[in-house]
Amino acid sequence: MHDARWRGSGQFNGLLGAGSPAQPSPALACLSVCLSCLRREMAVALSRVHVEVQVQVLNRISTEREAIYLHLTARRHTTRPKDDGWIIAILAKSLHHVGVPRD
Repeated sequence: MHDARWRGSGQFNGLLGAGSPAQPSPALACLSVCLSCLRREMAVALSRVHVEVQVQVLNRISTEREAIYLHLTARRHTTRPKDDGWIIAILAKSLHHVGVPRD
């Protein structure tokens, strides 16, 4: 038996309400608005994630720069330049102060 909601043109015209391709039904228009809102919200969420990732990367780079700076400073001021254990201890303590957790 042929369903009256299905037209030969391939347009489903039942649950979503009557409409023509030039004038979409109110339900389709509402769905379109909802989808565009969802796309906008997803874009905002993705941009927030992108910004957070950028901030984390910048923080990591600045932390690594800090580590290199502290390492070079410690090497300059030590009387025992070959004692890397002492330098590593200073680095660990200094990095802990700037928010890097100790291993």
